[in-house]
Amino acid sequence: MTTPKLPARLRHYHLDAVAGTGAFASVYRATNTNPGADQTPVAIKLIRKHDLRSQDLQDRVQQEVGIHTRLRHEHIVRLIDFGEDDDHIALVLEYAGGGSLTHYLQNLKRPLTEPEGRLFIVQLLDALEYLHRHGIAHRDLSPSNILLTTDLQVKLADFGMAKVVGGAAYPDLNLTLCGTPSFLAPEMIQKRHHGLSTDVFSLGAVAFFLLTGSAPFDVQAHNALKATLAKVAQVEYTMPGSLSSSAQDFIRQCLQAVCRIFGSLEHDDLFLHCPGHRFGCGAIA
Repeated sequence: MTTPKLPARLRHYHLDAVAGTGAFASVYRATNTNPGADQTPVAIKLIRKHDLRSQDLQDRVQQEVGIHTRLRHEHIVRLIDFGEDDDHIALVLEYAGGGSLTHYLQNLKRPLTEPEGRLFIVQLLDALEYLHRHGIAHRDLSPSNILLTTDLQVKLADFGMAKVVGGAAYPDLNLTLCGTPSFLAPEMIQKRHHGLSTDVFSLGAVAFFLLTGSAPFDVQAHNALKATLAKVAQVEYTMPGSLSSSAQDFIRQCLQAVCRIFGSLEHDDLFLHCPGHRFGCGAIA
């Protein structure tokens, strides 16, 4: 496999290894080769322009850079630099050496206990609180976009579907859905009015995944995608009786259809809820 060239202004980075690949981009672990530079590894997301065939996808990349540049939070992957040439758009990102939550559970070979799951969910709440306070909906919260450091600190990643929330309520009719349907809110799949509360729905689906080892709306069948979308649209899932009542309440409240309310994973915890001053329910403009 030929190592691609970075845009000229980023050529002081050496691409050490492929960390992941996707439909439009590859992610590399890289090192700054400038004399005296910090040798902490970074991740470089190299987006192939020729694969961005629609205007929607091209706009999404520009939007990703515009939003991500503004973000500074301990549980959000930091955008360090970016560059562009005729072939690629390159994002230099904070490197999370622990991989994704998906890979973490695959390697663990079991669901998380409720105390273990709560450690991750509390960190995600902090990241979402920050985003929502700044009027930003992530819109693609899933285990594959939740990265971990080697000491299991959460780093929310991939802002390709993120959007700044406006005051008016309009559906995103040009939205091209990517990622795992089981973690997308029904109003997104149906291209209805949606906003910050879509992230709350996705958080409930992520919590379900962490505590059970499977996504709430997954279907194992030859027409799995169509069947999964139908289950998401109806918010049709089976709650495992093995979960505590407080964990079940948390998941149910996140998956409520209108304005999703935060509960807790333990009875004596208090998560502020939506609507309120931590989480709003504004809609995408």
